[in-house]
Amino acid sequence: MKSEIAVLGRDERTRAAGAWLAAQGWPVAGPEGAGRAPALLLPMPLAGREEELAGMLEGARPGALALGGRVSGKAAELAAAKGVELVDYYDREELALLNSALTAEGCIWLLLDRRQKAILGSRVLVTGCGRVGLALLARLRALGAQVLGADRSPARRASALALGCEACSLEEAPKAAAGFEVVVNTIPARVLGPGLWLALAPGSLAVELAGEPGGMEEAQVLAAGHTLVRGPALPARVCPVSAGQAVGRATAQILRERGIL
Repeated sequence: MKSEIAVLGRDERTRAAGAWLAAQGWPVAGPEGAGRAPALLLPMPLAGREEELAGMLEGARPGALALGGRVSGKAAELAAAKGVELVDYYDREELALLNSALTAEGCIWLLLDRRQKAILGSRVLVTGCGRVGLALLARLRALGAQVLGADRSPARRASALALGCEACSLEEAPKAAAGFEVVVNTIPARVLGPGLWLALAPGSLAVELAGEPGGMEEAQVLAAGHTLVRGPALPARVCPVSAGQAVGRATAQILRERGIL
């Protein structure tokens, strides 16, 4: 018999994670099980939600292992004060990879929803060739787009080339992407200057996938006559069940490694 897991998050992604765990044979309870369960499943992100977290952990079993996403230092301290160890499941590489793939799919949906053109034949610049960027480059190319990946890292540019895409440095992007009609940013830093927006085709679409502060200056994008769309937390918005299943997989692996079986 596997150990009980109390699911404390009420969002759809966390509920889906609990349903996946239950389907694998883990006894799953709601908040009423927090006082007895050795493992607690919390939502993502926890950063900025410390007051809510305090309520979720009220009455939790001392010594319990709590798993949440994007844990802040303050959240970890709060949990420790209640005798609960808080582990960040978003630090898991397997979850980061799956989440990147789901983010890329969500971005494809955004592009189709916000434009009156197919991906096929579109010219798309993706800034940042990390997990999300590479996942997006592969899908865009498979759908027939002309894709350019921009990154400071030669190794990451080589990864874009290995997928059959074009690649350039961030400094070369304005010239290399001249006339392009879509820019998707995945870099959480202000790396895109006004020269890029002036080089794009009129009325282009700019999609910001990175968290704050993001790589795009809204005033620059709008001044050049383009449309800016922000797409934070796309997996939770577009495919919460699949996102929750990915969280469930990571949670189960952490519990196995901790000997909570």
